[in-house]
Amino acid sequence: MKFTLKILSIIFMGTSINISAQDKDYKNSNLNLASYYQNVLSYYPLLKKQKIMTNEAGEFKKLAASYDKARVMINASYINSNDPVTVFGSLLRQNNFSQSNFDINSLNEPDPVNNFNMTLYAELPVFNAYQTKYSMRMAEYMAESSQYSEEIIKQQILLMAEETYLNTLLSSKILNIVKACRNKAMDDMKQADELKTKGVILGADFYSAKVIFSNIDQMLNQVNSQIKTSNAIFNILMGEKTEAPVQLSGKIRESFVSIPSLDELLSQCESERADLHAIRSAIKAKESELEKEKSTRLPKVSAFTSAEADTEKLNGTGTNYTAGIKGSFDLFDAGYKHRTETIRLKLEELKNDEILLKDELYKKVYVAFQEYNTTSENLKVFDQSFQDSKESIKLLEPLYNEGKKSIADLMQLRVVSLNAEISSLKARFQLESAALNLLFSAGILSEKHLNELSNYLMEA
Repeated sequence: MKFTLKILSIIFMGTSINISAQDKDYKNSNLNLASYYQNVLSYYPLLKKQKIMTNEAGEFKKLAASYDKARVMINASYINSNDPVTVFGSLLRQNNFSQSNFDINSLNEPDPVNNFNMTLYAELPVFNAYQTKYSMRMAEYMAESSQYSEEIIKQQILLMAEETYLNTLLSSKILNIVKACRNKAMDDMKQADELKTKGVILGADFYSAKVIFSNIDQMLNQVNSQIKTSNAIFNILMGEKTEAPVQLSGKIRESFVSIPSLDELLSQCESERADLHAIRSAIKAKESELEKEKSTRLPKVSAFTSAEADTEKLNGTGTNYTAGIKGSFDLFDAGYKHRTETIRLKLEELKNDEILLKDELYKKVYVAFQEYNTTSENLKVFDQSFQDSKESIKLLEPLYNEGKKSIADLMQLRVVSLNAEISSLKARFQLESAALNLLFSAGILSEKHLNELSNYLMEA
């Protein structure tokens, strides 16, 4: 199925899988659908990546909340200087200034002084131009967008697991059908060979039948190849080795859950699709970022204090403190216009992306709806065709036994009946898959649908 193959390409790019046959500690190969989904969910690399991004968004939110908290620093330094101003100030801060230091010679050419300084500085934003407010809001929307992105990936995994499971089950059932037909055809050919030897039937009819019989062998080879491929995909999706054994059982249900009308599906798509919600949250985050940037034009005010200790020989200390309020205001910021315009353009881009995504999702819902209806109608045709082929064989076998029909006629009809039965079975599986894809396209596919299908398969 196209959707599964597209997702598999992402897995192959994002991870490498050891397919060595040395380690045979495989997971339980006889999994029901619900257990298989949980295995795929726990392994899927893209979901793990998105969860990391969600956690990052949560940390960004915590970071934004810290912007209005106090900032505390401690600094330590040592200087040795004979600079008059430095010496004068150091002696004052050390409480070592004396009358002799007013001597003109000492003031102009002081002796070098050592100064060990330790400063404790704290600053608390009083008004930071709403930077914390808009940063918090932006972080909340980013976290929300990331969570919606995680949700749509889970729905993709849900659909992919169901399609893969059904496709693998379908391949095994087709194999059983082809084998059963081949056994019947083989019995017919053995009987025909005996009749040919006795001269009852023509050799030309017998060899024509053998050519037709080879079509069944070709189908058997093709189905065996399909089973290997479907089993490998089945295992890869849950991180298992490609050669791990797969044994599935169950019967597909005759009818699916009731499907809403097209208008209802489109309405649900508008309100339920997680990727639409994700991009809408991203738009809100970008709007908050724009407001944050605009508010940088406002003044900023903060309170600060510092406590210092100065000493010359670490045996005596002079202490002092400073406390106050400071403010700043950008009279001219050359980059302000370009920063806001860049954010505004990105916001417009996101809004256009939302429109494009919504249109694309509407198209997918419409296509999926038509595909479901077409598959439903085709299923009736294929079922009738299969019933007609069985009835035809039932009527032809007596004619063949009476010599009124050739072995080639019987063999041709068996191949026709085999194709009709396979088409009927495929259509039944395709109807289930089409219904699941329709629900996914409308954004309403949930684990409830998977559990219902899983329970039905186990009961069957």
